[in-house]
Amino acid sequence: MQIIPFIHSGGAKATGYTTKEISVGCASHSGEPIHQETVLNVLKRLNLDVNDLHCGVRKPYNEDENNRLISKGEKPSALHAGCSGKHAAMLAYAKYLGCDIHDYHKISHPVQQEVMKTISIFTDEDIKNIPIGIDGCGLPIFILPIYKMALSYARLTRYSQDPDSTYHEACKTIFEAMNEYPE
Repeated sequence: MQIIPFIHSGGAKATGYTTKEISVGCASHSGEPIHQETVLNVLKRLNLDVNDLHCGVRKPYNEDENNRLISKGEKPSALHAGCSGKHAAMLAYAKYLGCDIHDYHKISHPVQQEVMKTISIFTDEDIKNIPIGIDGCGLPIFILPIYKMALSYARLTRYSQDPDSTYHEACKTIFEAMNEYPE
């Protein structure tokens, strides 16, 4: 859901986002080399680096990659964090909007305000009524009843199939990316 405004605004297209990058931007990935490379490619293309990610350093969820790091005496980086793709997409969106990139993860930032508006639209919940927390990777999360969350995903599906929907292209792009790159 958090990547919808980036795609809908034209930001993903304008910043050269590939289908694979969109998929990783939707995901909580497992920190495998394919995920790290994908996020690193985004950062390099946008003249950013790993230190610009505010997701923190996490060991990879993928056991083989974690064991590889241990056996080589290497430490994990922010690229291993399962949410690094989401953070990279938010950085790209901030650059596209011409906003400061250093506080993209704060609820007051225009990127998060656009995410919040999208969540409100997809859940039929007034923004003023959505409590906000911070998730484990440092991004705002929206506290909603489960039926509102289910509604948002039902709409994601419906809009992806409805060419008359305002969000058709963004939702269709997300579905295509996740189907082409499920890893």
